[in-house]
Amino acid sequence: MMTLQSAKMNAESENLLRLARNTPLLELNWLRTMNGVRLFAKCEFVGPTGSHKDRMYTYMVDSLERRGVICPGKRLIDFSSGNAGAALSLIGALKGYKVTIVRPAGLSVVKAMQIRSLGADLILTPADEGVEGARRVAMELADDLGEEAFFMHQTESSLNCEAFFECGREIVDELLRHNIKIHGFVCGIGTGGTLSGVAEAIKGDFAASLIIGGEVEGAELNLARVNRREIAARSHHLEGLSPGMVFGNTHLEIVDRIETCSEAEAWEATFDLERHGFLVGPSSGLNVAIAKRVADQLPEASNLVTIFFDAGWKYYPERENWIRSLNTHDHNSRSLRGRRMPLERNHT
Repeated sequence: MMTLQSAKMNAESENLLRLARNTPLLELNWLRTMNGVRLFAKCEFVGPTGSHKDRMYTYMVDSLERRGVICPGKRLIDFSSGNAGAALSLIGALKGYKVTIVRPAGLSVVKAMQIRSLGADLILTPADEGVEGARRVAMELADDLGEEAFFMHQTESSLNCEAFFECGREIVDELLRHNIKIHGFVCGIGTGGTLSGVAEAIKGDFAASLIIGGEVEGAELNLARVNRREIAARSHHLEGLSPGMVFGNTHLEIVDRIETCSEAEAWEATFDLERHGFLVGPSSGLNVAIAKRVADQLPEASNLVTIFFDAGWKYYPERENWIRSLNTHDHNSRSLRGRRMPLERNHT
């Protein structure tokens, strides 16, 4: 029997997790191009833990519960660069699941703090083993625990794509209410679920729309796969994108082309977004940098959509060091020299 206290907790949980859906879709008016292309951004960073992964795991856990696959008390395991880990940790705290997150060392300290603060167990794997090392450890742990645990496997679960099909329907429905057609969609590639799910929804109403996947320059494994070539993906600081592996949720058959973006371009676009009030992470900067490039190639008065994945505050402790490192090793990043965080500026 449900007690009054548990009923109240369920209601509060639902109210909080509802923030992961129906996120704002805003036009970036200052980025309208010379040919009149309009750019719209789905603001997924307003979710409870500050990223699009709130939507993903809310949908995944709800779906698995309805099917009777999981129930409170079970241990949920997954590997993550951090955003997904924070989102699953929140759901575990709200709904009564034990959570274990496996992630490579050396990534955003704020994401690690979120995971631990929400009561989840965090296992760090060697940084040089990347996401593959984290995935291997997560799978081994799930195997060891057997029936006590469930491996969420966000990179392969079709529920990931289904969650973002829902996101895509929100985008389509909102724009159709204003008689706005979608001519293109730009989305950086991580697990592939966001790109694939949103693209499928958009294609359902706008079959001719251009679908552009984005990857970090020098780590473009999906582009290399399309071109049937091999590359040794380099490390970078745009967490969650071009993670060093190609995942099953990246449905390349729906993608028209893949564009790459340098870290310097992504950071410059991120700083520009900040100047206009959008405190988002550098993966959102990559999306905008590529979208601006694509906009110049579209017919006049086209409409282009992208995603703002996560909040910028997740990266503040590290980003000065990242940019300093980028300036040291990348001769194309000279425009970032001297860039400082607002709180570090000298006031006279």
